[in-house]
Amino acid sequence: MSPEVPKPSPAPSERAVAFRRARDGLLLAACLVAVIVGLRLVPPRAAPAEAAAPAASSAPRPPAPTTEARGTSAPPPTLELTPRDCFFEDRGLGDYVRASTKSGARVLTRDAAVGPDGAYDLVLHFHGADPVARILAPEGKPVVIAGLDRGDSSRDYQGAFPTAAAFDALLAEIDGVVSSSLGRPARAARVLLSSFSAGYRASHEILAASPTHPSVTGVALLDSLYASYRGGTREVDADALAPFEAAGRRALSEPRFAFILTHSEVATDGYASTAEVATTLLDRLVVRSSLVKAGGERGLTRTAEERGFFVRGYGGADKGAHCAHLGLLPEVVDLWRGTK
Repeated sequence: MSPEVPKPSPAPSERAVAFRRARDGLLLAACLVAVIVGLRLVPPRAAPAEAAAPAASSAPRPPAPTTEARGTSAPPPTLELTPRDCFFEDRGLGDYVRASTKSGARVLTRDAAVGPDGAYDLVLHFHGADPVARILAPEGKPVVIAGLDRGDSSRDYQGAFPTAAAFDALLAEIDGVVSSSLGRPARAARVLLSSFSAGYRASHEILAASPTHPSVTGVALLDSLYASYRGGTREVDADALAPFEAAGRRALSEPRFAFILTHSEVATDGYASTAEVATTLLDRLVVRSSLVKAGGERGLTRTAEERGFFVRGYGGADKGAHCAHLGLLPEVVDLWRGTK
């Protein structure tokens, strides 16, 4: 018995075919409408003013940018400040020799820091000479260190360097002390103006009197740049920052000049804090900063790097957090010397 062959299905009527075509067309149109509406409902991504960097626990330290201006790559920034609480252990001076100038500057000299031609790099620091000696001397860096203290407030430094001649006189005194300590002629070829806290006023006067001094090749402000507000407002008086703004522009345009600013979150009463001033300076120089989530009470909060211009912001709003910025000095010296 042969297998049964199935009977073919009857052909659909013209009316059924038309119905199916209309149904398929409606379904396709509905899908297109859904796609278009969905795209319109997705909000565009907004570009933040400051880009957030990944947390230190989930990503490596941000690499330093490589630029034509730098002789060496900048070291990665410290991610968290050590709780110093204004006390720094005395680890000795290494091979440094201590001396003083007539004007009261304390000078630390080492033979290895002075070249055969007598030229040397000078770290001239205002406000905190003793802790600077304790922090920097044991590192044995190829620099001469000089520190000058005048008092507890910025007013104590006012009038210290009213003219270029006053600054040159201090450099001549330091050269004399270094020469005497080594028994051979010496001169400061490159100078880093460094300050902590109230010491910024001395740097302000030097930069105002000698904005393009040939020996000054760097400015470092360790939680040390304050300003007044414009009358009746909370707006930082940018005019008072003019010498520092000019120095910042030099760092952005000249290949062998460095500007390094660090700030805490310590609040101030009646005048702008270092964090507020840093923000104003970044805005005026049109330098973009990146937010950083390093963790910890005194962790890195933001960073900005462009050519020889550096800003480092750290958490912490107490006296210890303020003093901890002095501990950044060895790193700051490396940044400065890297702009040779």
